[in-house]
Amino acid sequence: MGLFNYFYEDHWMIGTAPFNLSEVIQNGIDFEKATFYATSKEYYYADPFWHSSLGHDNIICERFDFKSQHGSLSKLNLADGKLSNEKTFLKENWHLSFPFLIEIDGVLKMIPESSYNKETTIYNVNDLKAKLFLNSALVDPIVYFYNDTYWLFAGLQNGKQNEELHLFVSKDFENWEKHSSSPICVTAIGGRMAGNLFNVDNELYRLGQNCKKGYGKGVVIFKITSLSQDLYAEEEVARIDPPEGYSGFHTINQFGDKIVFDVKKTYFSALKPLRRIKRKLFS
Repeated sequence: MGLFNYFYEDHWMIGTAPFNLSEVIQNGIDFEKATFYATSKEYYYADPFWHSSLGHDNIICERFDFKSQHGSLSKLNLADGKLSNEKTFLKENWHLSFPFLIEIDGVLKMIPESSYNKETTIYNVNDLKAKLFLNSALVDPIVYFYNDTYWLFAGLQNGKQNEELHLFVSKDFENWEKHSSSPICVTAIGGRMAGNLFNVDNELYRLGQNCKKGYGKGVVIFKITSLSQDLYAEEEVARIDPPEGYSGFHTINQFGDKIVFDVKKTYFSALKPLRRIKRKLFS
């Protein structure tokens, strides 16, 4: 690790842009038309997720506090190009991020990454009632319902979470089995999830992070060419780099008729070495 990494901190921020994901496949993102929501240097927002049940302008995302070196989840309103109505949505004794949302039997559920807790928990969004989802530390989990089957895409907290993506299958959302093709991606170019799966003209697409030159350096879009009980296959169709002046871009999701994403800048911090030690001691 170079000296640069000891004294410079990553600072993520939320952005929105007036495109849908089908347009992103074809044209990428014109970041000059995007709105960026800056925050204090004491914390940052990242990993934005939206569901229609939250309301048109509300998202749930990670809020990372530099002093505590701990992530919690916040609910934000992004109406009229302004960040407002921030509320702490969920705080645990462990780091939380990547608050994936899915509706099951009419109930909105959330499966955030909680790999520091060595297991994965699922919450009801309306009352935060929690139960164990999997007794395994999943990294950036995403579930998609297709052909009467639930498909779970996730990394494992095994030192290869940026370059090895696994696939699990369930008929009832309770009992999960590893797919015969898993791991389905074994490269840093797309081997970690970057948002929800999405359907365009009856074709499925997967979003992965480009970690080839470091964590969260861009997003890769894959078209899923086969998704069955016996076979998984995909092909890369696009790559999106961060906008000029930013050094990272690692989550993108649909946000009503727009997209919501995160980007990263890097700042000098004399406190960074102490914060790194604190995080290692208490994580």
